[in-house]
Amino acid sequence: MSVSSVQVQSYLSVTETLENAPGAGTSTTVTSTAWNQGQKTLNSTSSPPVTKHCAVESDPSGSGASTENIDLTSFTDIEGQTQTGAGLKVQVLRIRTPSTNTANMTIGPGATNPYALFGTGVTVTLPPDSEMLFRWNDKLADVSATVKNILVSGSGDDTAYVQLILG
Repeated sequence: MSVSSVQVQSYLSVTETLENAPGAGTSTTVTSTAWNQGQKTLNSTSSPPVTKHCAVESDPSGSGASTENIDLTSFTDIEGQTQTGAGLKVQVLRIRTPSTNTANMTIGPGATNPYALFGTGVTVTLPPDSEMLFRWNDKLADVSATVKNILVSGSGDDTAYVQLILG
């Protein structure tokens, strides 16, 4: 299986009411969207190219496990087939924690053969009911036998939904 197309968009629209707008005399509404870059389409011929999708639901069995190691050299795709990201780079990461979680979830490099998404030894922590999207545009390391593991950790039966796009 290979990825046909990925649509990536980080969009924020802020509407504010300015109580003391210069020269307006009354309240004025302003909507800010200037820093949005619009939708980016990635596929096998785009720059950067993408060809693999790794989707992981941490602790899907409700076993109470507090950590999940994602091995980018051997992961299962949505058809149940083993895939490898060897020689590819992580291009996009999306992580979401549901509102039913009772504690924070952390994502970062694995304890052995770490893949440093955010820099060496750097982790990102998400509280319950949070979501983050990262796009690196071919800036991270190639996945290899010594650079491959991402660790997702939390407590109890908390869950994180992790999607990684590689190419």
